[in-house]
Amino acid sequence: MTSIALEMKRSIVLLAGTRQASDTRESMISRAARRANISFRQAKALFYGETKDPRASIVESVRAAIGATETENLSARFIALETTLAHVDPEFFGPAVEALREAARALGGQASAPGPVVGSVARKED
Repeated sequence: MTSIALEMKRSIVLLAGTRQASDTRESMISRAARRANISFRQAKALFYGETKDPRASIVESVRAAIGATETENLSARFIALETTLAHVDPEFFGPAVEALREAARALGGQASAPGPVVGSVARKED
């Protein structure tokens, strides 16, 4: 199996997501195909290694879908960390929370509302 074929197989598995109890292999391949915006047949060929040299358009679609998935996951992790830090010690972690909020926003995530960190105390400048 060539390196591109192996990359595409791994990508189809990642795009399929976590296997549910009711999932079949075909339903997982179908889910990956929808996420990559390719046909079921193309995704199946990538998964089973039936093509050693897939078309560039298919490779680009799969890579774009993987990139979007990774971006969504990273944004969700930033938001979760931001929320946790804001509840643990808002005053101490205030700058980190703001940085995470901005990073999640830059990635297109739904960060919490901008403004002061929950529980933080506004300080007057002398």
